[in-house]
Amino acid sequence: MDKKEEIIPGAKLIPETEGFIHVDATPDNNYPLRILRAYRERCNTFWSDSTYPNREPDNPLCKAMNEHQRQRAIILDKAIRILEEASNG
Repeated sequence: MDKKEEIIPGAKLIPETEGFIHVDATPDNNYPLRILRAYRERCNTFWSDSTYPNREPDNPLCKAMNEHQRQRAIILDKAIRILEEASNG
């Protein structure tokens, strides 16, 4: 378990070498879902100003970035659900 997972369950660190999001760009009907899922996966990344496990950040900027990350996750989950339903129905 890495440091971010200890702070926020389900969170993970993304190494600097993974700065780009890779999405299979095959031009098919699932392409939009693959894009959204790739960005949604990045929403499991959170920021911290602490080296202690299980501790939320004290820094207002880190707190704001984490809250925005949570909000983005909710929006992307909704969009993914809508596209999945449209694809299946």
